[in-house]
Amino acid sequence: DFLSQPFLKVMHQFKEEYQNFHLVETTTLKNIESVRDFKSELGILYLNKDNRRVLERYFQQEELDFEPLGQFQTQIFLKKDHPLAFKKIIYPQELLNYPQVRFSQEDQTAAVFNEDPIEAFDHQPVMYTNDRGTLMNLLCESDAYASGLGIVDSFINEHIVLKPLADATTHTLGVITNKKRKLTPIAKKFIEEVKETLAKRD
Repeated sequence: DFLSQPFLKVMHQFKEEYQNFHLVETTTLKNIESVRDFKSELGILYLNKDNRRVLERYFQQEELDFEPLGQFQTQIFLKKDHPLAFKKIIYPQELLNYPQVRFSQEDQTAAVFNEDPIEAFDHQPVMYTNDRGTLMNLLCESDAYASGLGIVDSFINEHIVLKPLADATTHTLGVITNKKRKLTPIAKKFIEEVKETLAKRD
């Protein structure tokens, strides 16, 4: 949700030149394909130890650039009165008895397109959704948890707590663009605003 503020700033600045503005929430694969096929000027995604090698090879093959925007540790998303919400740090085994909420991808078995930093445990209930709003509602109305980078800047902070996952890997958030297409001023400004938003978190 941290993209909403940069998006609104860019919309206000460029509203004389443009009438329609698209901020599309989609899967990793569709994100990449949209930039590759010139349907989108840029995409925001992240690399981790499981997908980095494959995605970087894919970027090179399809002539896409990946510009890092920051490094982030895995965070666990919980409702504020969750039984684990009082803990300063969460260990993976402590999540075993709670349902997990995951973001749906085209192929749930393809780790390279998996946006969830931690895997589900055997015999653990898992809920899939392709909508971030629904994901947050499921968290707020149950003892389920989700995992992510923890970049949350909206009203969601009033209902959700973020707890670092012990021994978690580092994820590289970045922007992908097409080398065959020169970025427009509005795309450059959006990237600049995203960088400023992330810088405020440091």
